[in-house]
Amino acid sequence: THSGMSYVVMGIYSTEENAHRAVAQGVKRYAIPEADFRIFRYGEKWLVSLGEHAKRAEAQEAARRYRTEYGASEVWVYSKQ
Repeated sequence: THSGMSYVVMGIYSTEENAHRAVAQGVKRYAIPEADFRIFRYGEKWLVSLGEHAKRAEAQEAARRYRTEYGASEVWVYSKQ
């Protein structure tokens, strides 16, 4: 993750394998295109993102779209300081 960026987060996982499994489940469960997902190192864990934005408001709007268009109710926004 990069300072000053905001991320639409699907989840944070303890292993890279679990992060990849979460992507596969997101593709299957919500029909979100696999290309929308990115996996980032997050300290000792792995963050699964559906987008990174320079402005928090843009990330919040993208998260809202994933919730309403795909039904991915668990997405949230993380802003790295």
